[in-house]
Amino acid sequence: MGNRIRRLRRPSIVITVVLLNAAVAGQQPRPTFSATTAYVRLDVVVTDAEGRPVTDLAATDFKVYERGQRQAIADFESVRIAAQLRPLDLSMPDAVESEVVGNAAPAARSRAIVLVVDEYSLKPEDIVPVQRALTTVLQGLAVEDHVALTYVSRSDLGQDFTTDIRRIARAAANFKTAVGAPSGSRGLTFVLRNVMRTIAAARHARRVVVLIGRGGAGPDDYLKEVFRLSKEIGVPIYTLDPTGLVAPELGFELSLEQQTPANRAALDKRRVAQQHSLRMIASNTGGQAFVNRWDVDRSVEELLTENGSYYVIGYYPARYQADGRFHPVRVEVDRPGLLVRARPGYISHRDAASSRATAVVRSLADGLPGGDLLLSALAVPLARSGKHVRTLLALDLDGSAGSAGDAFEVAWLALDGDARVRASGQRTFNAAMGQGRDGPRRVSIAELLLLPAERLTLRVAVSSRPQSIVGTVHLPVDLRTAGRDEIEVSPIVLGLARTERRHVMTEDAKQLLPFAPATERIFRNDEVLSIFARIVGPQEVQPQIELHLERQDGAIPRMPVIARSAATGNVIDVQASLPLANLGTGRYVLELRASGPAHERRSRVSFEIR
Repeated sequence: MGNRIRRLRRPSIVITVVLLNAAVAGQQPRPTFSATTAYVRLDVVVTDAEGRPVTDLAATDFKVYERGQRQAIADFESVRIAAQLRPLDLSMPDAVESEVVGNAAPAARSRAIVLVVDEYSLKPEDIVPVQRALTTVLQGLAVEDHVALTYVSRSDLGQDFTTDIRRIARAAANFKTAVGAPSGSRGLTFVLRNVMRTIAAARHARRVVVLIGRGGAGPDDYLKEVFRLSKEIGVPIYTLDPTGLVAPELGFELSLEQQTPANRAALDKRRVAQQHSLRMIASNTGGQAFVNRWDVDRSVEELLTENGSYYVIGYYPARYQADGRFHPVRVEVDRPGLLVRARPGYISHRDAASSRATAVVRSLADGLPGGDLLLSALAVPLARSGKHVRTLLALDLDGSAGSAGDAFEVAWLALDGDARVRASGQRTFNAAMGQGRDGPRRVSIAELLLLPAERLTLRVAVSSRPQSIVGTVHLPVDLRTAGRDEIEVSPIVLGLARTERRHVMTEDAKQLLPFAPATERIFRNDEVLSIFARIVGPQEVQPQIELHLERQDGAIPRMPVIARSAATGNVIDVQASLPLANLGTGRYVLELRASGPAHERRSRVSFEIR
């Protein structure tokens, strides 16, 4: 880290623009985090005449102007994130990934990066250069970075934000499928607009979109809406042509009979138009265009270097106006000959009263989880109901967020890959929390949601009424059911009785689940775990059921866990209790296996004993 005036404040007081997702369209933009005092944060990239990042500037070298008035810089930080060479070995066995998600703030040096692959502009012969470029990008990212990948035509082949680089790598490998059979009505404008609305809610200091493709030949104004969003939220788009230098005049895509001067000229014209569109997108959003370059690896290195060398500047507007409008900002440096790229402004908070219920619903529009109320959550499909699945939603709320007799408003949306609302709901829970032995009791809420049997993202928002704070979490859930002749095994649900926990369960959840679910995955060795899972299959099939525990480091042999099962029709409920007293500290994996005549299914959950 370089010079600083004082340490940057918590992101919860940063004014950031949120442009509402199509799922909650029609509402007014609002800041992601509100506070009584306005605070604006800018990420600034400075390069020399050769495009190399300038890294030796101090706060005194910068000038910030808002509507012509110079602003006093309150916070300054120089960030340097070196491009790495991380191994991407997809052949390594998968670790058991936690099914619990939360909304804790990202690490201070974490960046939010969205990779958009425009397979409409690419061809099957581009598979190797595209995957090479994607691999080079992923290898150069930091472990703290939150990365998402989406395809223009196939949202189902992408990956939502994650720090797990192997998940993104697997999504990158889907390019073979995406480029082979593009389908649907999604276009580049639609996808970039949704990406901008999603990344607007990111709490990261640096937020970037990287568009990978050959480019399109549309008119210059067909992306005006994307340019407007980029300006308002301060997110640049970098464009990268993974094919490097090409020779369209050779007419590789035409037959020999079509190798006429007119056709070769048409290919040249189209290629120039494609490259122009990539440059136009980058220049209108504050990014850079890496096109028509022979060394694509070098282009990726420059892209990563620039986005790993930036300054973070924070200030309090001298004349802040809570009018909900865009306020232009200009950043300058005293040193001549340098290029400064910074967000051109911000949208202020609109000073208008709104109900708490409205606030919790509006927070569902945020493209990323966040808020001041800390949450952890899991979603578990448990029972079919026609074309829908009854899904357990378990929430764990930070006990310090409430008080005795607190009321919590819970609202949720189930969105498909194109951000269409497939189901929604809202409910109020009352929880007299009181005090536990270690302080305020935490609140655990469990209810059943009726969701369509699709691949969905469940957005959940919870507000604490007394403190008027909101938290949001996003849970990916795949509810697509197996064939009628196949066995299905639900995720394993864990339960734990603790005096510092206040459990609130709806009646339908109590009827289906024999205990209150827990989102914790760290336990003491004096505790006893309750275990539940559901197996569904053909009524004539009696699967063989095994429940085993193993330690991830292999320090203890695989050991069976005694379980009991009860069958009703084609449904088998499996229950067990697991005392942790005889187990040492470490990480463990609990596996449920159901074997039928033709196949078997497994469900695994990991936890830690400390």
